[in-house]
Amino acid sequence: MIKRIQGMIVGIIIGSMLAAGSLYAANTKTLQVTFNNIRIFVDGIQINPTNPSGDKIEPFIYNGTTYLPVRAVGEALGQKVYWDAVEQCVYIGARPNASR
Repeated sequence: MIKRIQGMIVGIIIGSMLAAGSLYAANTKTLQVTFNNIRIFVDGIQINPTNPSGDKIEPFIYNGTTYLPVRAVGEALGQKVYWDAVEQCVYIGARPNASR
């Protein structure tokens, strides 16, 4: 009897994890983008965007729109860039409610 209850609990836990993974996957999208060695210049000076680990970040084109790494561009323009993970927002320069 105890083994059946343990098995049922394990099944519920695994089912919950799979359901949560499915919900997360439902909010993702696969995109086909074009990487074409796009260079970024700010006031005539080329910037070479990198992530915090120092790895190169390459701009890309999706559906005719060029996407740039916002932190690299914002900082090249002399602005602070903030990421609010709770609200899923990027702030360039001043932030409302900056006390958070």
